[in-house]
Amino acid sequence: MITFCDRLHEHAILIQPNCSANWRHNQVLLIAFSCWCVVVGIAFTAAGAWMVLPFLGLELAVMLTVLFWVSRQVHERQLLRILPREIIVEFGHKYPEQRWHFDKRDIAISVCRHCDHQDRSQLYVCSASEHICLGSFLNESDSEQLLHDLRKHGLPVCNDSTAARRTF
Repeated sequence: MITFCDRLHEHAILIQPNCSANWRHNQVLLIAFSCWCVVVGIAFTAAGAWMVLPFLGLELAVMLTVLFWVSRQVHERQLLRILPREIIVEFGHKYPEQRWHFDKRDIAISVCRHCDHQDRSQLYVCSASEHICLGSFLNESDSEQLLHDLRKHGLPVCNDSTAARRTF
């Protein structure tokens, strides 16, 4: 999902994965699954198969861990701020955890298109010393929308990441 914001001297692009469920929805799912496990556990214990209980607890722990991990991954955010003379790229979850500053004249946007049409193209911010992947989680239409917006704001675009590396 891409969100654009124009201010007086700044164009901001917020890039984040499409998220169908928030943490509250995951909690409801986990509670429903826990209730089902309790019912199954009681039924098996009443039938004398009490050895099922540790495995039900293990299932709940694994499901909680996976839901938490996936929820954290889908809340990753990338913020690209285009200023008159510089580009600022920020990555993080709740706040910027990584930040790069580039002079606008020293970068290019590299598009790495795959031969297999099933794979989506990857966008990179390339400078002489760094290559930063933008929106690795985006679908093809969102990647094309991002590329169109980057071109619209005057950033040079190369069609192949190796070509961008050779120009610096």
